[in-house]
Amino acid sequence: MLKFIHSYFAYLVITVLVLSTLRFLIRYFMSRDYTPVDFRLALITLITSHTQLLIGLFLYFISDKFSLWSELNFNEIITSPINRLYLIEHPIFNIIACLLYTSPSPRDS
Repeated sequence: MLKFIHSYFAYLVITVLVLSTLRFLIRYFMSRDYTPVDFRLALITLITSHTQLLIGLFLYFISDKFSLWSELNFNEIITSPINRLYLIEHPIFNIIACLLYTSPSPRDS
């Protein structure tokens, strides 16, 4: 059930992130002030993206694939594309994406 939520919640995160980014770009290039709606949308985007990250990290640590860290050595994990994707690339890139989205937020307030 949690995997299902994590899979489909990603579509909500992407939709809200695109909407928030488009509103930011429109306001930025038209030199308009940000409205309370823009700040609320940015907050909703921040909350949904962090919720998605927390669900993903929880699933990562309870998954069967996580036990491969103790069963295989690092070279075997890196050379297997599917293990590399699930154990290294997907978690790291999602953490980086969340950090990149979160970093400008304090300046916006």
